[in-house]
Amino acid sequence: MPTRLLDIEEATRGSIKLIEQPVCDTGRYIALSYCWGKEGNLKMTQGSMQSMKAGILVSNLPETIRDAVRVATALECRHVWVDALCIIQDSKEDWEIESSRMASVYSNAWLTLAASSAASATAGFLKSFKPTRTQDTFNFEWTNDRGCATILKARHIPVHYWQDTGYPLDQRAWTFQELVLSTRTALFTPDEIRWTCRSQKTCECQCWANHEPLQISAHSIKSPAEAYSIWKSIVRRYTGRSLTFVSDILPAIAGFAEVIQSITHSEYVAGLWKGSLISNLTWYVGSGVGAMDRSTHLEYIAPTFSWASVGYGVSFMHSSDETEMDLIEECQVVHVNASPLGRNPLGQVSDGCIQLRGFLISTVLTCGMNSSALAIPRVQIPHHLNVKHEHFYLDVALGKHTFLNHKGESETSVCRLRRGSDPLPAPFEIPVSVLYLGHTKFKDEDEVRQLLLVLGKSPNNPDAYERLGLLDLPYMKWEDRWIQFTQSALTTVLIL
Repeated sequence: MPTRLLDIEEATRGSIKLIEQPVCDTGRYIALSYCWGKEGNLKMTQGSMQSMKAGILVSNLPETIRDAVRVATALECRHVWVDALCIIQDSKEDWEIESSRMASVYSNAWLTLAASSAASATAGFLKSFKPTRTQDTFNFEWTNDRGCATILKARHIPVHYWQDTGYPLDQRAWTFQELVLSTRTALFTPDEIRWTCRSQKTCECQCWANHEPLQISAHSIKSPAEAYSIWKSIVRRYTGRSLTFVSDILPAIAGFAEVIQSITHSEYVAGLWKGSLISNLTWYVGSGVGAMDRSTHLEYIAPTFSWASVGYGVSFMHSSDETEMDLIEECQVVHVNASPLGRNPLGQVSDGCIQLRGFLISTVLTCGMNSSALAIPRVQIPHHLNVKHEHFYLDVALGKHTFLNHKGESETSVCRLRRGSDPLPAPFEIPVSVLYLGHTKFKDEDEVRQLLLVLGKSPNNPDAYERLGLLDLPYMKWEDRWIQFTQSALTTVLIL
């Protein structure tokens, strides 16, 4: 739980102060979830920490934080937690330690205030707030049948949905886990206040028909199987949001990862779970032209087998939303490893690898030219497999590299496009490998869906591979499974 909080007891007299003591000695506290914006946010630094302990003028607070102090004062709650003021922003060590405590910070908060409509720290969420109950109100004085004078009123109920995507707070990646981890949250939208807690949700308009189901809560997970399934849903929603710094992709979800780990007791591998690793590898980010605009990051973020190496728009081929049976794995995990970069064991990583034992099949990646002169790669599949449909979900744009094999001969392989390198020109035909992960089978039907990783030789290690994408072969006859026709023996594959 947080060791730093804002004491707002003197807020009505114009000042608050930073305190540093165990939260158990301070009682309940309110946490704030908000968008910083590009400028105007007040931050604690190593140089300002002591002066903030002496006192902070309320008039110097950005409007969003000032509004949080106003709400906390009205609720007679003495302490508030705000990340910008409770974490030393120019100390990498303090940031790593405190950001690793996000799960406990928001899980133990008495209430989380979500400034949904505020695009920045200076915007505020109260001054532009127009309660629904006062909008377009109709008033009519009349006398009832008992002779009592009264007022007949009616108000406009807006059409809206629970999981809105148009509010600034809904666009930010860091704020996603803050809401999922909180036990109770008051969301301030432009029209009304909405409420969520462990047992229910409600809003001022009380228009239940327009609300989607309860958002995912970290406190409702009951089993490891449910935790693994929910993790995929979390990643899908999380990677649809934006980050200012791409290096935050793992730290910004580390709080929820801590919750999943406490339930599953599984090893965490750069955004994936060893206890459900094969299923976790079925992530994808789309295919075709869109992928050709993506390249690897300038800095190392995660190993290629992790969705964090791409970081946005991630979905899973095999998820709880599907009506299929469980993934029948035909690949085994031999070894996994991811080395933390800093003090947060669930945050940034310096490197990572996995060793899988399965059927590795040699094939060719081909690419022609379409009418728009954009390269659309395809995995070459044997004709006798009778493929009805195929989908190659490319992770990022492609490049190529040459290396010396064990015979001292020069070979060419396809790889992920590095920043500053030229993309692989079309047309091309280059050898690649596919690793058979497994299949799912529709109930009472003879058709299966085959899922395979598409791999290229790693430019960093000719004995290792890097992930290029996911190959999905749906609607295949059981007897037409690719591994039925390969002479390949089980092979141990290292993926970096």
